Parts: sequence; structure tokens; C-alpha cells
Amino acid sequence: MKLLPYLILAYITLGIQSGLGVLWNSSGVMPNLVLLVVIFIASHASRDAALLGCFCLGLMQDLLSQQPLGVYALAYGFVGLIIVGAGHNFARTNPLIQMGTALVCGIVVLFILLINQRFVPAAPALQLSPDSFVPAIRPPVWPLISGVFLTSLLAPLVLWPLHKMKRYFAFDRRRW
Repeated sequence: MKLLPYLILAYITLGIQSGLGVLWNSSGVMPNLVLLVVIFIASHASRDAALLGCFCLGLMQDLLSQQPLGVYALAYGFVGLIIVGAGHNFARTNPLIQMGTALVCGIVVLFILLINQRFVPAAPALQLSPDSFVPAIRPPVWPLISGVFLTSLLAPLVLWPLHKMKRYFAFDRRRW
């Protein structure tokens, strides 16, 4: 896999993801376009390049998000392991398989984010006085769940053009 097209794709995707965050901030439901790029990289690159690429995309998204460093990197590393483990049984061009893969991978990322929110809340609980107590602040779960479904619905629309551009990435053909 070539490094320059990967970095350009990561830069564009992270920029669009950050821009969507400002646009869709009122509802809180946002698709995870970086997850779709992770699925694309993991399904086309060789094993080592795919796992490293997924992990690095997660680190880049961690730097742009409010999550602690490493949460998205861990989640996208697991997604890369799932897709690389599927191997040649993975149909890369079928829209229904793409939607199902995005749904399963989105649930994995959601699960890791929810575990992180459980143990590391956005604001810790405070005891102001012996009688007053402020509970820990945790973001709502429903926008995250809705974002997983929106991401899976957008998967064929994003993965199809990426599949058409795969020759620019020079993926290792010996994997398949």
C-alpha cells in the first residue's frame, strides 16, 4: 500500500468527519466516515499494512476527538482484525455485505466507546457538601447508536467509489 494516497485519504476523511461534526451538532447523530475508510483499508490491504493503517487512522481520529488517546485506535484495530480475519470470504463489492460489515464493525466501535464512557466519564462525580452531590456526566447513548445505523446505510455510497479508486493505493494483490 502506498503511503501518500493513504495519507491523502486519511486527511480528507478526517476533515470531512470534523466538518460534519460542526454541521450535525444539533441532532448529535453523525455517521462515522473514518470507520468506512478503515473497512476499505482492512478489506483491500495486506494483513500487516491493513492493521497498521487501521490503528493509525484511529490515532489520527483520537487526536481530533474528545476521547482519550487510544480509544479509536483500539476500536479500529479490532475492526481491522475482524475484517482481516474474514480473509477471502469477504465480498468487497456487494452492497448488502458492505452494509452488514459496517453495522457489525460499528457495533464493535460503539461497544468500545461505551466501555470507555463507563469507566472514564466526561466529568467525574463531585460532592459539593455532605448534602449535595453532582453525578458523573456521561454523553447520551442514542446518538451513538443512531450513528452506527447511519454509517451502515452510507457504507455502499462511500465504499463503492473507494473500491473504484483502489488502484491508486497499490494494494498487495498476493493477499487474495
